[in-house]
Amino acid sequence: MRELICDTCRQEFALDEIELKNRVIAQDENGDDVIEQYFTCPLCGEDYSVIILDRQQEELIKKRRQIRARVNRAILNKRADRARKYAEQEQELKNDIRCREEMLKEKYGGR
Repeated sequence: MRELICDTCRQEFALDEIELKNRVIAQDENGDDVIEQYFTCPLCGEDYSVIILDRQQEELIKKRRQIRARVNRAILNKRADRARKYAEQEQELKNDIRCREEMLKEKYGGR
């Protein structure tokens, strides 16, 4: 089990002790919500940002999950060439998601 240590109070707590919460932190240029997922230290109440999501980021994550399912199906069907192709697509999406994540953090900042 993974342990976390609060930067503020130095309290250790288990990952399963936290509850991820969502809050709208902004509206994007299309008027869609920008959402921050975060958790709160159970002892001192300090908030920690986990990820900032907008509609485009959510779509990229959804698409990556779909491709990961294709990779798994190809592996089960013993189609290594197809699995490799899908894995490459998934890696590209993973990189796109990371880049967008950094851009969202810079633009909206986590609390």
